[in-house]
Amino acid sequence: MTSPFDPDDLRVLDELRDLHTALDPMPPELVACAQFAVDLDADFDIARIGPAEDLTGVRGEPARQVTFECGDEVALMVQLQVHDDGHVRIDGWLTPPGSILELRTATSTTPVETSAGGRFVVDDLGHGLVQFVVRTQDATVVTPAIVL
Repeated sequence: MTSPFDPDDLRVLDELRDLHTALDPMPPELVACAQFAVDLDADFDIARIGPAEDLTGVRGEPARQVTFECGDEVALMVQLQVHDDGHVRIDGWLTPPGSILELRTATSTTPVETSAGGRFVVDDLGHGLVQFVVRTQDATVVTPAIVL
């Protein structure tokens, strides 16, 4: 079978590839982000993310609020605040109360203690990708990864 491209076509395609590589290269963290997002070996539902909102804080950077939902069963609201030293604090609320909550980073999975009403705080986090895993009696729900 012969190629539908002649040498001039191949040269133009090579130049086009080089142009795209130079002007819009693949972000260096893309592969790590993709691997992080799929590095779970369990059956789970994926929560959808609501619109992010900037909240006016008293000091420092504004807080960012993100809401995740999965059907009528699971809702997770988090408020992200960057401290002056660069660390991130997450204040959140999870329904249904009594669900098990975990915070995934690129290097670890950490259980998060929630109150009887579903409130929680995670402090002194570094910047990077995080993802929440919610385990209810009936399902496991994973949020999309967000960048702190």
